[in-house]
Amino acid sequence: MLRSFGALTGSPPDIRLRFVSAERVMDIVHREVVIGFRNRRPTEETLAGRKLAAVEFAPYAAPGAPERWIRVVTETPSARWVAQITGGDAVCEVNSPRNALDLALAGHWTALLPIFIGEAEPGLRRAGPVVPELTHDQWLVTHEADRHLPEVRRAIDRMCRVLERLGG
Repeated sequence: MLRSFGALTGSPPDIRLRFVSAERVMDIVHREVVIGFRNRRPTEETLAGRKLAAVEFAPYAAPGAPERWIRVVTETPSARWVAQITGGDAVCEVNSPRNALDLALAGHWTALLPIFIGEAEPGLRRAGPVVPELTHDQWLVTHEADRHLPEVRRAIDRMCRVLERLGG
């Protein structure tokens, strides 16, 4: 999304964006964020969700990288999967998926990434098959009352166009 910042804000810019990256589920009901991306449909009555594309995961590494895993230490299904298959034998632990991507791009080891991210990086190649048990639908979620505000509606529409273009 950050690479498409201009497409999101408009030209000239007509909305202000704040990107918050967190592995925990942010509280949209209490306006901790206005728009969020989640790996499941929202269940709260006051939230609205828009189903996006399915997200698949696969291992990615730079050509010639050692065949060892980078483990992301978070409570996500993909992080738990890597922890389970490595059994504590990951060569490096990070607390952010972005750090795993950066290490893989630098030629250090293998990172488990969403395919739409791994395939977009010219310095990486797929280092194994898709992990089917991690496939899930991605949801764009906002507060029911906020989704009709003009600036929120523009942001949602633009985000969806960017994601459609990126295939994610």
